[in-house]
Amino acid sequence: MDERTRYILIAALVIVAIVVIWLLIRNSHKTSIRKELDDINVRFNKIQTVPLAFKLNKAKAIAKIDAETSSTVEEYYQKYETAQKNLDQLQELINGIEDSLAGRKFSDAQKAIKIVNENLKDSEEEVNEIDRFLDRFVEQENKQREYANGLKEQFRNLKLRIHDRENELNYSLEGINERLANCETLFSSAEDWMYGNEYAAAQENLETIEKSIIDINESINEIPDLVQEARGVIPVMDDELRRQYALSTQRGIYLAHLNLDEELNKNDELLKKDLRILLKGEVEGVREDLIAIKQSLNNALDKVKTENEAYRDLRKASETIREEVGSFNKIVNYLEVVYDKEKERYNLNELEDILRVQKENANRYQKRCEDLEKKIADNNEAASGILSDAALMFEALRKDKDYLKEIKGKIDKTSNGEARAISQVMKLQVVLNEVEVKIAQYRLPAISDAYKADLEKGHQYVTEIKGILAEIPLRIDYLNTVLDEAIDFIYKLYNNVNNVIGMAVMVENAIVFGNKYRSTHPEIDRELSRAEFSYLNGEYTQALMTALSCMETLFPNSIDDKILENAKSAA
Repeated sequence: MDERTRYILIAALVIVAIVVIWLLIRNSHKTSIRKELDDINVRFNKIQTVPLAFKLNKAKAIAKIDAETSSTVEEYYQKYETAQKNLDQLQELINGIEDSLAGRKFSDAQKAIKIVNENLKDSEEEVNEIDRFLDRFVEQENKQREYANGLKEQFRNLKLRIHDRENELNYSLEGINERLANCETLFSSAEDWMYGNEYAAAQENLETIEKSIIDINESINEIPDLVQEARGVIPVMDDELRRQYALSTQRGIYLAHLNLDEELNKNDELLKKDLRILLKGEVEGVREDLIAIKQSLNNALDKVKTENEAYRDLRKASETIREEVGSFNKIVNYLEVVYDKEKERYNLNELEDILRVQKENANRYQKRCEDLEKKIADNNEAASGILSDAALMFEALRKDKDYLKEIKGKIDKTSNGEARAISQVMKLQVVLNEVEVKIAQYRLPAISDAYKADLEKGHQYVTEIKGILAEIPLRIDYLNTVLDEAIDFIYKLYNNVNNVIGMAVMVENAIVFGNKYRSTHPEIDRELSRAEFSYLNGEYTQALMTALSCMETLFPNSIDDKILENAKSAA
């Protein structure tokens, strides 16, 4: 091989080597770009697979429940639209990179990858933000399902309770089962709404179910008692009222004013309505109605009993009023007689006007009494009303009668006081005379002068009383005062004189008895002389003590009997 050929071969080999190196470098660059593009496709596919549209539909459905949340969802919907446009643009850029690689435009592909990386990063952040926001609504959906499951558990427990209490709830069981069936229908409907992403409608159904469960629970708690009241207690009360009503009517008691037939019919209609509600397994308003019916029946029965009692008491009240009217008339007549006879002596001038008014009242009470008896006989009015009028009349009559009795009492006090004074003044005169006789009869030393002034004062009292009795008008209060003083003074004088005379007689008897022993007992003679001295001075108590003391030395423990025996033998 010549030199020239060899150079040509070397040059060719060099060129081939250069081409191979270039191709290797180019393939390496293409591989690097392809790897970057594959990474971009992985990231792009990842954000494309995020189910934003699905979640967004749920969010929009759930957001219908809340207006404020709805506006926020709408804002994120706009972000979703923007993100989708950005993803579409990224898809075009990625497709362009593929074309550049296919056309071996590696430089263009490299530039496009750089742009795609920057935009893809923004899209990833945007999609993740939207996804995080929408996850809240997925959680709300889960909560709604948990809410639904909780209601289903409550519903199952409710059905078990109802099954356990079938006997108690027998009357309303059909209605309760219908309400349970309505709940089951609502459960199915709620499931359908949730499946169709209509969460607002599903929530409305679930809330309706919750309210129904609460209402049914309350109903089954109340129904047994309400049924017992409506079908047991109230019918018994109604029967009792009708029985009392019939018995009262048979007795002739006026009850038309009570309108009991209308009241009973009204209660019957209300009770029928409540029984229809209970048959449906409901209780709304029933308890209030039953309370009202019972109150109505109790009130009506009380009114019937009141009329019975009034009917029973009316005749007795009429008799009492007639007696009171008669008694009232007697007092009026008595006062008229006293007025005509003693008006000046007893100073009764004010009684004239009072008697005129009270005589008119007497006539009015007599007329009202006759009207009362006629009403009772006619039996065209409620006995309670008549009895109430009679009570008012009786109260007025009693008030007027008490007023007249007070006046009569004052007149009687005057009359009795006068009679007492006349009677007592005669007795006092007799007592004074007896005192004078006793003083004169016994002529005791020191007594006549001591009691002369008291006798004179006693006679003055008698004279003064007689003078007061002769006055017109009679001063009854002054008369009573003077009379009480005179009685006290004169009887005290009488007692004192009797006591003194009795004491003096006892002294005389003791000295007479002791005289028998004077000659033989000098000490007795001495003591009896002392007793006589005290006696003559009017010291009768001292004289008696002295005489008895000296005689007790001779007759211990028996001196009183000895003196008494001696006095009797001397008489």
